[in-house]
Amino acid sequence: MEQVTVSCGWREPRAVSAGATILVTVDGGVITQITPKRVAELTEADAVADGFRDLAELQDRLRFHYPGIKPTDDATVVHFRLTS
Repeated sequence: MEQVTVSCGWREPRAVSAGATILVTVDGGVITQITPKRVAELTEADAVADGFRDLAELQDRLRFHYPGIKPTDDATVVHFRLTS
């Protein structure tokens, strides 16, 4: 199984910066980049890096988890490097 090193989120608190230590399920990680963008700006590359087959699957999952999400809403793409 390929390891995910990106997380796309919506309206989730992201008071973190590059270099901060994070917990990713049972593994640890270090944030390498934080990219704010609009939901409509999420790309195929963002989706695949987050473990989805394609952008359509990411969009479906975002709508499932966040029924009120709109294309104009802010999103955050967090890139990280696993440390364990």
